[in-house]
Amino acid sequence: MNNTKDNRNTGTIENTTDRSRNVNDNSGGSFGGNRGTTGGQGTQTGTPGATGATAGIIDSVKEGAKNVADTMTDFASDAKNRVSDWTSDAGDMAKNAFDSTTNAVSTFGTEATDFIKKYPIQSVVVGFGIGLIIGRAVRA
Repeated sequence: MNNTKDNRNTGTIENTTDRSRNVNDNSGGSFGGNRGTTGGQGTQTGTPGATGATAGIIDSVKEGAKNVADTMTDFASDAKNRVSDWTSDAGDMAKNAFDSTTNAVSTFGTEATDFIKKYPIQSVVVGFGIGLIIGRAVRA
């Protein structure tokens, strides 16, 4: 156990790995070999084949991984909801723009028709003049 106490001074992952190996070696167990047994002087925990401090480290890593997975699941769900809201808003804006344009064109067409019915001769002269201007512009 002296090696385990010497390595506790730093908190790096490498030292944690070394500590778990030393505890496992000193207790006579193995990570995967003796499934369902405690091996040596360790105590049985939720991880088959692990002993005392090793089981605690493994359980801690499992808990950390579960917390990361839960956080990522929440993040992905939140991102999905935001994208869904954005696409819904964009769809609504596009529909409103289309409806507004349709109404404006329809109103313009109705007003143009009413004007032509009210002033037929002036409308023909204006149409002839616009045709001449467009013809000259295309030629040049």
